[in-house]
Amino acid sequence: MLPRPRGLRCSLPIRRNSHSEGVHARCLDWSTRMGLIPDATALKKINKIQVDDIAARTYPTASQEYLQLLADMLTWFFVSDDQYDERKLGASPQKLGKIFSNFVRILETGNARLAISPLGRALLDIRDRLAHHTSADWMSQFTDNMALYFRGCLQESQNRQSMVTPEFDEYCQIRRASVGTYPCFDLFEPAMTHSCTRALVREPALGALRDLATDVVAWINDIVSFQKESSFSDPHNMISVLMHDCGISQDEASAKTVEFINAQLDSFVDVAGKTRLTLGPSGGEYIDGLENWIRGVYDWSFTSERYSSDYIELSQQATHLLVEEDL
Repeated sequence: MLPRPRGLRCSLPIRRNSHSEGVHARCLDWSTRMGLIPDATALKKINKIQVDDIAARTYPTASQEYLQLLADMLTWFFVSDDQYDERKLGASPQKLGKIFSNFVRILETGNARLAISPLGRALLDIRDRLAHHTSADWMSQFTDNMALYFRGCLQESQNRQSMVTPEFDEYCQIRRASVGTYPCFDLFEPAMTHSCTRALVREPALGALRDLATDVVAWINDIVSFQKESSFSDPHNMISVLMHDCGISQDEASAKTVEFINAQLDSFVDVAGKTRLTLGPSGGEYIDGLENWIRGVYDWSFTSERYSSDYIELSQQATHLLVEEDL
């Protein structure tokens, strides 16, 4: 458990799914079947994430079956993210570009012959299960947002290869993509009780709220993941960027990051209040979904062991590779 920084606040309502019992055990079973837990170190790492907790907090209205699917998807994100951040592979954009293209093709086609790695097979399994809950239009939107996530990860890889710390404005744009929130936001739509049309999702006000929510989630993550990323000399963190750009100390950069988070959250609350008045019940429920993600990440981040010193030590010991490098 990490201490919450002084001054960081969140007044959004706490919501939690009542179907979380057994989710963790089933995630472990699924991860084992998919080949995501090849050794004892990988098992210890997955156990420390507490994915059942973040899934229950961020998707409080999902059915029991759908919540399990969502927890498995979040597990995929965490495991995948570590493959890029903690391995030499993360500084090889040529290899990552091919891997990401393969993942996008899996999502576009559902072709089992493309699923040639543990992460590829797991992604195909998730895609097949999502198809039972969603439409072709939704899947296209989700695939586009996954492609955005992969582009963000690829930009980070290019910077690692060049040993470049991005400037503030560039970092903010890269981080909006690489944090992976946009496909995660897509995933609450099938759990909504009101109709969620493509026209609603494309409302400019909701687009602005997605961006604000993404910034808050990303920068909270930057606070808790700073030690982990520093241990791998990864510059893609708001605190690192501010220290580099402004020539300030870690404590000063951390305090400035808290200020940025609070300011973006205030903007989110202001825009959300106005938007609820114009978009009706469906728009209100969509905004609830974004609120759940902010509040869920805010609470989970400081209780999960994913950012603990023990997790960092396990990450430094880990050698398992869950992607196919030679595509």
